[in-house]
Amino acid sequence: MSELLSENGQWNEDVIRQSFVPVDAAAILRTPARLQYEDMWAWEPEKHGVYSVWSAYRLLDMARVKETNVQDASTSGSNVWKKVWKLKIAPKIKVFWWRVLHEFLPYQILHCKHIEPTAHCEVCG
Repeated sequence: MSELLSENGQWNEDVIRQSFVPVDAAAILRTPARLQYEDMWAWEPEKHGVYSVWSAYRLLDMARVKETNVQDASTSGSNVWKKVWKLKIAPKIKVFWWRVLHEFLPYQILHCKHIEPTAHCEVCG
């Protein structure tokens, strides 16, 4: 990074234009170069930037809660599914939507296996 800055703390325009494609060089040169602050390590999930065991725990807990919420929305025990199963519609429609949300339709299974479906039937043409 120090090679990209001149002694007075401004971008070394010649080096930047030689080192980067024009679009990237222009973006770099538009970015203010700030040398008045010393570099430091910062933990992005915290506003104050300081890492602590508590902040890591909170991050992991948020990920766990998010994963639990996603799983709960698709399980048969959730409120969403209780409402779906109580609808007065044909059982095959309820099963169809269960298969859609659980990615259990034939084309979805083929897609997961990286097999592209054909546009025509080999038997019928």
